Amino acid sequence: MTKLKENLIAFFGAVVLSLWVVFFINSWTNNLATSMLWQKKNIQITADTQLKYVSWSVELVSLKNIGNVASVSLELLFDSSKVKLSQDDINSDYNVSATKKQWWNGYDIIVSNLLTVKKGWVLLKIKNITKKQYGNMNVGHIQLIDNNGRVLNLSNKKK
Repeated sequence: MTKLKENLIAFFGAVVLSLWVVFFINSWTNNLATSMLWQKKNIQITADTQLKYVSWSVELVSLKNIGNVASVSLELLFDSSKVKLSQDDINSDYNVSATKKQWWNGYDIIVSNLLTVKKGWVLLKIKNITKKQYGNMNVGHIQLIDNNGRVLNLSNKKK
């Protein structure tokens, strides 16, 4: 019976301590929320790449200088009922391979033989895309692999 009593006291003590932390330390107004959610100013988030529309095509552009690059891989996701895209529409000045995802609407794309990436370089170009179709496209995941085999996650923004 004493063991049960000790466990109940410990349980209720933990509940009281948790509630105290939530209400007093974390404050009532932004309860367990990040401070970014309540900012009144625009917060500038810098990205590594940008997906942008340029007259009947979409370009993936580097926003930073990156050295020692072996390849860049990304998932291009879209609504297949609104975007008709074939592998022939995907090209680059570098080696590019695109594989259609069978279970999802999109392509896995690898751009290789880059060596270095300069700010403003177009890494990938997708042609025959209208502005309306561009609104239904997104980059799901983008990674860079350097010449030492390290994998770096890149951020992307859409313009």
